[in-house]
Amino acid sequence: MPKDIRGLQGSCLVIPCSFSYTTNPPKDPRRVVWYQWVSHGYPLVYDPWYPYDVIEKFRGKTDLYGTLGWDCSLLIKNLEQSHHGEKIYAWIDPENVGRSTYRFYDVTSTILVEASPQRPSIIIYGGERTGDTITVACSTYHTCPKIPPEIKLYGTQGIDQIKEEHVEDGLWKITLTRKGIVEAEQSTIKCSVKHHGVETVTATEDIRAQCVHHKIAIEPELAEVTEGVAKNFTCSVYHSCQRETPTITWNYENMQISTQSKTLSGLDRVTNSNITFLGAKEEHGKKLICTATFSGGNIEASVVLHVQQYQKPMNPFQNETHFQYEADVIPKITALPRSCVVIPCSFKTEEEYATRLRVLWVTKKGGYMFHTDSHDVLDNFKGRTRLLGNPEEQNCTVEMDNVQTHDNGPFCFRAEKENEKYGFNNSCVFIIMRASPDKPVMSSLPEDIDPGTRVTVSCSVNHTCSSHPPKISWSVPTARETISHNPMGGGVWETVSTVTFIPTGYEKKDEIVCSVNFWGGKTQNNTSILSVKRIQEVGFGPYVIASSLLFILICILAGVFIYKRRHRYQSPRTNAYLRAEYKANNTYTESGNKPFSKPHIPSPKSEPETSHGYDYDDDLYGNI
Repeated sequence: MPKDIRGLQGSCLVIPCSFSYTTNPPKDPRRVVWYQWVSHGYPLVYDPWYPYDVIEKFRGKTDLYGTLGWDCSLLIKNLEQSHHGEKIYAWIDPENVGRSTYRFYDVTSTILVEASPQRPSIIIYGGERTGDTITVACSTYHTCPKIPPEIKLYGTQGIDQIKEEHVEDGLWKITLTRKGIVEAEQSTIKCSVKHHGVETVTATEDIRAQCVHHKIAIEPELAEVTEGVAKNFTCSVYHSCQRETPTITWNYENMQISTQSKTLSGLDRVTNSNITFLGAKEEHGKKLICTATFSGGNIEASVVLHVQQYQKPMNPFQNETHFQYEADVIPKITALPRSCVVIPCSFKTEEEYATRLRVLWVTKKGGYMFHTDSHDVLDNFKGRTRLLGNPEEQNCTVEMDNVQTHDNGPFCFRAEKENEKYGFNNSCVFIIMRASPDKPVMSSLPEDIDPGTRVTVSCSVNHTCSSHPPKISWSVPTARETISHNPMGGGVWETVSTVTFIPTGYEKKDEIVCSVNFWGGKTQNNTSILSVKRIQEVGFGPYVIASSLLFILICILAGVFIYKRRHRYQSPRTNAYLRAEYKANNTYTESGNKPFSKPHIPSPKSEPETSHGYDYDDDLYGNI
């Protein structure tokens, strides 16, 4: 049996015991009795023949555990704190004792009672990525094989296997092993153990796994795009991430983008990013790239852009009216989504038909983008279009505000007068969308500018929203600014800001920035190098320090010189007067002031007079 054995308070304890004989075997090997070791006597711990003679702390709580021959193991059913430190031993066939009987009390086992159980241990194998197989093993030690602990696992699903093993005398180990699948990037494994007669103890272990991406693709794969016409592309990322949604980005800015995720089956999910792409002619042959970013890295997919130039269609209404006249409408114009676009338009008719005309702008399908009666305007254009021109002056210019990416048209100008309809040649316009506004252009700046010199610089930008021109701002304080709006033709306008500023030489940055804020919120800027001669700041170098010290020294010497000259030529009468005023008790009185004593200063009467008119000691007292 073990010399010491540990047990858990409230649980059971098995003290392993076995015996064997080479000589003098017992007459009754099945007769096993346990005693408490004391210096005198044989207190019973277990005796099935005399159960009531068992000492109180063990009475009714002990029994034999072994069933095989030569096994004398003792079971203590409910271990108490009073059992702590008890030394006990087994005796085989105690009724038959002789000279050669083995001294059983020489082999004892000491009981050590522990108040609380140890936390179980958790070991995890595998599960580095979501979807991988993971094995979780939770184990605990105990000393009660008759009623082993109950183990439960939480945080993962799978198939369980229980294993019990005898580690050493009086100590057993029970292990619950579960095999499952990692379902999330982060999860917590919890293991609880309930020992017999003891409160439950738990242990936890966090699992961190990398989510797995399966593939990424862009649809449609054939990226045929018409200049300025919105086309939708979808980037799909297939993965098994449950708590982490991949971040999908595109290599083009200022595009409308939306993202959504959904579960396919089991752990498989898909995250889609949809981009409303607006292509320009110069982007033909370039790549449209989407990139998915995970915690474990990045993946990307791309398609090659085939940008086709817009082809002017035929007027869909040119054969529908009885009257055909000439109009001057540009065939295409660029626009910035969320901004506005002003479509210049003029027409010619006979003079008697020019009055009381209703101006209409019609879509390809016959709906009204603009109508003088707002009730007839299509819902998606209501509140966004207005007539800027005066039909009486044969001007049909129209404005579209808050431009949407799919507002391409074509839109065609028509007119009505009472029941008569008027059609016009060259009256249709197609709107080409631009994802980003034009970059402003700055005039050149001179080099090596002297501080204090007036400098003039201009910043210009083109746009097609003449009713709400862009606002231009500068990064430097300006002394004067002039703004002009110039028509460039074809519906394009130029806004120019010309400013005059005076550099100081103390500027923190060697640049000047022109920022443009377009109607609708989009911005652009441009930067030029500002080359200004720097003014050296005053420092505390060695020459400055030396000069300052020299100046201070000169001031001190001059002050000392003036001080000595002023006191060197004081009147002798004044000195004699002061000497006469001192009394024997060193008390000095002056015109109504109270006397004060200066015992530490020697009396002038005790000093010998000099043959000269000036006395240095008298001068000392005279300056008190």
